[in-house]
Amino acid sequence: MIEAILFGHVKGAFTGAHESVKGKFEQANGGTLLLDEIGDMPLNLQSKLLRVLQEQEIERIGSHKRIPLNIRLMASTNKNLGNEVAIGNFREDLFYRISVVPIHISPLRERPEDILPLTQVFIKKYQASTVNKARLSLQALQLLERYSWPGNVRELENVIQRGIILCDNALITPKDLALPIAGQSSILIPTIKQTSQSGLQDDGSKNHIKQHGRLAEYQYIIDLLRQCQGNKSKTAQTLGITTRALRYRLASMRQNGIGIDCCS
Repeated sequence: MIEAILFGHVKGAFTGAHESVKGKFEQANGGTLLLDEIGDMPLNLQSKLLRVLQEQEIERIGSHKRIPLNIRLMASTNKNLGNEVAIGNFREDLFYRISVVPIHISPLRERPEDILPLTQVFIKKYQASTVNKARLSLQALQLLERYSWPGNVRELENVIQRGIILCDNALITPKDLALPIAGQSSILIPTIKQTSQSGLQDDGSKNHIKQHGRLAEYQYIIDLLRQCQGNKSKTAQTLGITTRALRYRLASMRQNGIGIDCCS
């Protein structure tokens, strides 16, 4: 079946082949073809792919007519092809044939800065099923950035879709994500509750936002708002910024999908 999809077939080539069909190679002729998860390709199909790359031509299944190709091939995999070659699961000659311009993308666990923008994309994609615009609670975002993501971006997409389905009032919380670590009580970043009231009045307290990362900034602002009972003027004064600047930060947080339930 995979071979028929790639190479196409002529009418009568096999049971059910009622008409001739172009394969992906022919359809991509003159352009670019992406082969996803090439590391899972069977060895017998690898040899045929190698022949296509070397000769730049194909034959449809059931035909001996050679069809010239002019394509650029791109391939992706989540496997280490060098290791696959070593254990005999991937042809060495094909490995070197496709390794013209290798591009390594680090696993999601090594680039937590990508989690928020990816999450926004997936929320936008799946929120059509909700009445209100879905958004993440800060605790949910912290959990996402702490998780190891063995399934990489695909797993993140599935988790966000699940969160949108399970959440109440369009606010995605840690329990809605149903991740393995959702029940842990560890805290990713310190909150304002761990800081003494007198410490907030120190000159250095105004620099807390600059000293922490993005999540710490969000957490710090939200904790202060709660401590100040939603009073933006008092919160802004404690932060050492104007009320207008605070409103801008809150708007930015909402735009980034952070749920803020302590102020209107």
